[in-house]
Amino acid sequence: MKGYRGLCLFMQRIRKSDYKILKVGRIIADIDHCRNVHQEHIPEAAQYRNLDRDLWK
Repeated sequence: MKGYRGLCLFMQRIRKSDYKILKVGRIIADIDHCRNVHQEHIPEAAQYRNLDRDLWK
């Protein structure tokens, strides 16, 4: 339960855009067959989010 409370507090503090990057990072981790999101997944996720943002302009 302690970990869950910490996760809830963390999720309340991050911005919506950061949450979207984490969601994309989770997808990348799934593709890499990783159980957890690792540090190398986050920059790649941010690049994909920026790419996506540029396409919608």
